[in-house]
Amino acid sequence: MLPNFTSFVKQPPGRRIVIKFLKEGHLQHIIDVLEDRVTTPLIVKGRWKQSGNNVQLVVGNSYSVLQGMVEGDIIKGEGNNQEGLSWKWTLFKKE
Repeated sequence: MLPNFTSFVKQPPGRRIVIKFLKEGHLQHIIDVLEDRVTTPLIVKGRWKQSGNNVQLVVGNSYSVLQGMVEGDIIKGEGNNQEGLSWKWTLFKKE
């Protein structure tokens, strides 16, 4: 099972995102949201699967799909969503 990784998206808005890889291919995609001047974590469920060094993350009923490759303590890849946006991302192992 993959350990917890912290994601820093490499394009605007550049927000910090935490991805928790859970048992049986489940994941939690956690992002801080500012609402009424209070920051609270928004947790979106998803799924992950790994084949060798290749990893696929599917977030929020396939709203976002990310494809990546494990390189030691880093996972790098590209993602896209149902709105047609695409981006590059990097996940760093959480200490």
